[in-house]
Amino acid sequence: MTTQPEFTLEEQIIAEMSKVWQGEILTSGVGFIPSASVSLAKLTHAPDLFITGGGLEVTRPIRLSFLGRIQPDPKTIEGRVGLVRTFEYLQWGGRHMMMGASQIDQYGNTNISCIGNWNKPTSQLIGARGCPGNTINHTVSYWVTSHNQRMFVPKVDFISGVGYGGGPEFPNEAKRFVNIAIVVSPLGFFDFDEQTKRMRVKSYNKGSSVDKIVENTGFELVIPANVSETPAPTEEQLRLIREVIDPVGIRRLEVTPPKEAADLRREISSRERELMASGL
Repeated sequence: MTTQPEFTLEEQIIAEMSKVWQGEILTSGVGFIPSASVSLAKLTHAPDLFITGGGLEVTRPIRLSFLGRIQPDPKTIEGRVGLVRTFEYLQWGGRHMMMGASQIDQYGNTNISCIGNWNKPTSQLIGARGCPGNTINHTVSYWVTSHNQRMFVPKVDFISGVGYGGGPEFPNEAKRFVNIAIVVSPLGFFDFDEQTKRMRVKSYNKGSSVDKIVENTGFELVIPANVSETPAPTEEQLRLIREVIDPVGIRRLEVTPPKEAADLRREISSRERELMASGL
């Protein structure tokens, strides 16, 4: 009888998240964990992925720079696409983008612009940026780094990323190109019910439960009869994550409470210096 190898929350998320890139051609992940999931997919089941816009690609021996800015050896660049052609792909809906969100509602509308009334917000965020074009032109997914009722809200304060509007009664013309593959948080994986377009629980992550997800969500979720825990990573996935993609452990930063992050950054920096001194 084989035993399941020990794994951490972030390793479970990266491994399961990598499955969403199956069959894709052009991808981009915002944040370390989404980028690491793209690299894992490329190293396993999706070798032909082409990564754009800030993605982390590790398919050859890596080199390290301060605080884990991991890059492939520049001598092993595998392809190049001009800027004009890239934007043509985006216009045609040929990219799957995974973004972040400061707020997300039950229909997948997201906000990264402001908190509060637009005319006098209580908090100014980074602005809508590329969210409108991303969400109406091609497939999107979301990595939301915290799961609480301030982030999973009944209605976002400002729509930066277009979801399924207000549900089935929302005009079809306004949502006919919208395609949200998954939403991922430290508590679980989610998609959207085909009929109601409301967010649905797919699985709960290590240390979580359906009850914990419900308690920390500000709207009513669609909950299937049998919701199971997110699958565990395989031994090979763990090896690639730990030895090839992220040997210094940067992945832990995105699921670590802010009060503990400073100590973790020092630990990561120390580990990085050790690896650099060893000649990696």
